[in-house]
Amino acid sequence: MAEMGHVPNSLERAGPVKQLVVSTLYGWGFNFYDKKNQLRADDLLVRAHLSELLKQAAGKMRMLAADFRREHLGAPTREHPYPDAGAAERSREMERVITRCDKIDTAVRAGESPATDRVMQRHRDEEETLQALLRADLETADLILSFVETLENTAKWDSGLDLVLSSALNDLEAAWRRRNEIMNIVLTW
Repeated sequence: MAEMGHVPNSLERAGPVKQLVVSTLYGWGFNFYDKKNQLRADDLLVRAHLSELLKQAAGKMRMLAADFRREHLGAPTREHPYPDAGAAERSREMERVITRCDKIDTAVRAGESPATDRVMQRHRDEEETLQALLRADLETADLILSFVETLENTAKWDSGLDLVLSSALNDLEAAWRRRNEIMNIVLTW
């Protein structure tokens, strides 16, 4: 039985000639994985990275929203026992924007990839589908990177930021719908 942290390597049992050939090929950049499996792995890696960026963006928005609440929705006092209605509504809108970002993160993390079963492989070109999905993921990546960059350059959540974030989230949702349409085409063969 293999120890934790140790992956059995079939080359350890291979003869010296096979070890030399495989080491030489690996050293020159040859990879024995099928192109489709490389595309599937790339798709997973891109989506995992995008999910991390969206989590980072949601964290920054939570920090900005907390700063806003601290500034505008302080503890109740005798003179002001109830929070300002406008500030409370604005705070709720901030939470709705953060929730939208979290939903997009969940969709990206749980995004589908084509099944690897033989029936589906007969009716579609898997490599072409995976390339289309990867292109859609990279389009989404551009949008997410500009979204994160906008947030990183923001010190305070103001009304102008509301419009920018809503527009960016609309674009992200549209890009993700386009990616899902690729999967729907695959699934409705």
